[in-house]
Amino acid sequence: MMSINKRIVLLAAGIGLGLFTLAGAAWAYWTAQAANVPAVSRADSVATGAQPTANLAGSTATVTWAAATTVGGRQVSGYLINRYPTATGGTAVAAAHGGCAAVPVAATSCTETAVPAGTWYYTVTPVLAAWHGPESPRANAITATDTFTLTPSGGTTLTAGTASTVTITATTAGQTDTVYSGAKTLVFSGPGTAPNGTVPLYANGNTSVTFTGGVASVPMTLFRAETPTLTVSGPNASGSIALTVNPGNASGFAVSTGSTRTAGTPQPVTVTAQDAYQNTATGYSGTKTLTWSGPGTALTGQVPSYPANPVTFTAGIASNLPITCFLAQTVTLTVRDGTNTGTSAPFTVQGAAATQLAMTQPGSPTAGTAFALTVSALDAYQNQATGYSGAKTLTFSGPNAAPAGQKPSYPANPVTFAANGTATVSITLVSAETTTLKVSDGTLTATTASITVSPGAPANLAWTSVSATNGTVSQSCLFTCTVSGIGPNKSFNAKVSVTDALGNTVNNAGGTITVRDNSAATVATLTVPATGPATSPSFTYTTPTGNWTSVTLTATDGGYAAAIATLTR
Repeated sequence: MMSINKRIVLLAAGIGLGLFTLAGAAWAYWTAQAANVPAVSRADSVATGAQPTANLAGSTATVTWAAATTVGGRQVSGYLINRYPTATGGTAVAAAHGGCAAVPVAATSCTETAVPAGTWYYTVTPVLAAWHGPESPRANAITATDTFTLTPSGGTTLTAGTASTVTITATTAGQTDTVYSGAKTLVFSGPGTAPNGTVPLYANGNTSVTFTGGVASVPMTLFRAETPTLTVSGPNASGSIALTVNPGNASGFAVSTGSTRTAGTPQPVTVTAQDAYQNTATGYSGTKTLTWSGPGTALTGQVPSYPANPVTFTAGIASNLPITCFLAQTVTLTVRDGTNTGTSAPFTVQGAAATQLAMTQPGSPTAGTAFALTVSALDAYQNQATGYSGAKTLTFSGPNAAPAGQKPSYPANPVTFAANGTATVSITLVSAETTTLKVSDGTLTATTASITVSPGAPANLAWTSVSATNGTVSQSCLFTCTVSGIGPNKSFNAKVSVTDALGNTVNNAGGTITVRDNSAATVATLTVPATGPATSPSFTYTTPTGNWTSVTLTATDGGYAAAIATLTR
């Protein structure tokens, strides 16, 4: 039979064992109630850690929290610091660097250096000797970022269009962040688009790049010659590096001519050697032999004037090269060096100041019928002149009046010239003849080549080749004719022609013409040939010898207006 003291100890032990078993989740521990009463003990447990507060400065996190005690009020001996990547759930990661990595942390605040990139939630777990209290609620979120260190293969000087590799290392506090691993979506920026429109190529066109232990190697090709800053941004990390992108070798020329040039005037052209992406090929320097083509030869025979060889290039550019075009046209200029070729954009060569006039050749107009004719102001190279426009006073000359007396019809002044130096006018010539037409503005002149004016349609009979042995033949002797003072027994000699309304003898209008006097007696019967000029043979009429005052002769053929001649004694 146990003593009563032993039963008390065993009972206490049993009770303690039961408490230990039941309080496992509370991290229970035993404490003696009094040193002089060894048989009596009581249970205690470590309380839940207080929710910490986290702050981030650079890559260093500072975590602070309130002190924890046991339920019985005893101070704990320290704390364990963890962080989680999510607000709930997830796997705890022990603080790895700095004071927060101590096991345990004795104070109620600590710092973790070189915090890996990401969003983190810190917790505090109180510790008393070998006993742990419940983990605290998670602190506020902090987001740590890494710095990308960018290392291009071959250094920071690249060549446009040449592939290279950039090594991207995620670092925190100067150390590689080995936690930064797996597929990451990266954004590349900085280098520009090449002049020909080619955009930079990163990661073979992929946006997802795989990091292993904080490091990724990315293929990269840049195309614009420049000094850009390459920036790479990813989840919680970014970094930049200054680069120099040099142009490639020359593969062609850019030719700058300007949009407008003047015939006969030397004007500068710039030729720029370019690589395959239209960057200026600065390595193309020194003297070069160039050939040129495109602009045409002027109507007066002048060929374009180009710079003498050799041509000197400096850093890929040859400027102020004098080129003179003489033919007014819209054209392109092509330059070659035997290997490389370049062609300008289309440009316009305008005429120079007017030095002469020109007229379009009217062909074979018909007498009495108007036709259009264009008068052009030309420069010395027979281009349409620039600047000759507006109202001008023109004088036309050359063609004769019609046999019936009508004069040629020319445009009224002033004549308006368009901006291109031309004016289209209406002209009517009246004499069937071969002639030339001349125009003048008082300073400039022009003369056509020979013009053959055809007669109009047959309309009249007319007296032609008229003569008399006495008296005076009227100045106008065509459709009507008067011979004054012819006297008796004198001769009137004439031919009869078929003419148009203006008195021009027509062709191929054969027939029979009868000439009668005023007594209706037939004076002559004339035959007009069927081909060639429609003119009869000559006939002679002798005036009477008796007492008379005047005789009227009438020529008819039944189809055309009659010709009448009056002879007075």
